[in-house]
Amino acid sequence: MSTRPVLLAMVVALGGCRCGDGGPGTAGSAREAMQTLVQCAFNDVPVDATADHVEAAIRRALHTERERFAGRAGRCEESLTVGEATPPCLARVRREWATMLPVAESPTPDPIAVDRAVRHVGDAWTEARARCP
Repeated sequence: MSTRPVLLAMVVALGGCRCGDGGPGTAGSAREAMQTLVQCAFNDVPVDATADHVEAAIRRALHTERERFAGRAGRCEESLTVGEATPPCLARVRREWATMLPVAESPTPDPIAVDRAVRHVGDAWTEARARCP
């Protein structure tokens, strides 16, 4: 049995996540980690994204490609690691991102839960932009 189809499938699956050259967890600073998360999770968001950019991108992805986004967002969560740990200024972003994932994965999402989860990610993003060097 050839491993070629399996390798091709793995390359295609990993191609959906643009996690930078070194992959998740290789950022040198909290700001770089935020940029890596944005580049990994979204195709159309600037690297210096504001909370409005991030919230709009999440809503758009949940509306147009929920299943794909849920998988991609789960893989990208590790982007918030700098060195071996999540910096304190990114802890809330990581927590809210992780809380949003089950909402994104739900086959029948509750619109109120979706709105709340997305707003919490946006609030955490605003806080991180103010606190992270």
